[in-house]
Amino acid sequence: MGLYLNPATDDFDNLIYDKTFIDHTEMLEVIANTLARPKDKYICVSRPRGFSKTTDAKMIVRFYRHGATLSQFNGLKISENQEICNKYLGKYNVIYLNMSNNLDPNVSIDTYLDNLKQHIFLDLQSSFPNVDISRFKDLSDAFGVIYETLRNKDNQDYSVVKENSFIFVVDEWDAPLELYENDEESQVYYMGWLNSLFKGKNYLSLTYMTGILPIKKYSNDSFMNMFTEYSMADPGVFAPYMGFTEADVMMLCDRYQEEIDDYKAWYDGYLMTTSKKAKNGVLCSDGIKRIFTKFHVYNPKSISMAFSMGDIKDYWDNTGSLYALRDFIDTDMLGVRTSIIEMIEGARITVDTSTFQNDITRFSCMDDILTMLVHLGYLTYDAETKEVYIPNREMMNAFSKILHANL
Repeated sequence: MGLYLNPATDDFDNLIYDKTFIDHTEMLEVIANTLARPKDKYICVSRPRGFSKTTDAKMIVRFYRHGATLSQFNGLKISENQEICNKYLGKYNVIYLNMSNNLDPNVSIDTYLDNLKQHIFLDLQSSFPNVDISRFKDLSDAFGVIYETLRNKDNQDYSVVKENSFIFVVDEWDAPLELYENDEESQVYYMGWLNSLFKGKNYLSLTYMTGILPIKKYSNDSFMNMFTEYSMADPGVFAPYMGFTEADVMMLCDRYQEEIDDYKAWYDGYLMTTSKKAKNGVLCSDGIKRIFTKFHVYNPKSISMAFSMGDIKDYWDNTGSLYALRDFIDTDMLGVRTSIIEMIEGARITVDTSTFQNDITRFSCMDDILTMLVHLGYLTYDAETKEVYIPNREMMNAFSKILHANL
């Protein structure tokens, strides 16, 4: 057990005993299904601040890392799936990286990543003393040799090979991009570092990344193009875990002996839409017939705060992303202020989400800004109608505050 390799997850352990804890360990089954399909071993799930990204990342680490035991999951939903637990629980070397830790605007990105590399090397050398890590400059070389050494030692038995491979869990993966948002050279350097660590590596069983934005698009299309992405605009199989479902909130209402109506009005409304091709489906603009499944999720941070504090009010300002609205609304950039006023009055705005390059500083049209606001959690998106709108009263208040502040 090290700082990065198979780390302790005490904070997740403590969270389980919190009265507002919601058991989303069934998400581990989704991850297990991915492990069963090696070609799909790259996952990026983006969600707004306050939507349990780190909680879920720590949960993945806790379950799959060497040393994990079934007793650590007693009473949780995943413990009922004996097949998954027997096959995957505690079977992997897991590297956990929180890319927001120790970030410093006065430190260059190459220095930051080199310091991180040295700490990971120390973990590897401590855990694999029979492999000479000191001769390597690149992490990928070290991981590759460790994997091959252990695989050959164990005669390539599949179950042992699996236990010697690595799962990478990268939390707040886009934090360096936000810090160096005006320094494209540093951004490209960082993306190249991730790409070289993950792409095409046989020592990997899975890379799970989570952050606020989907992977940024560059002119070099090969950067990180191996990832399957899930987001607030396209949640896919992760839709039930993007926030608190109504069933989750009903469970909390039962615990606290509360009624759900006020919580629904203030914190519900984030629309999760999934689709699949079907002969009897709705004919879409691309000529494909699809069946759409829709349901709402609640903001987990706000729900937890409301129950803990015993009051229903705005908690979103405390998530730290309200600043992102100001420049866009002050000057009615690309007409976004006008669109927000329309949405406050109840309108829905048609948006093309495909133009957004997942960049919080460069926008070619209003659609880019509105799509970004979906990813930040200020708006929600209906993938069937391709419309955005304000999801709930808390977000309505957030927009009203920023509009009145800039009159």
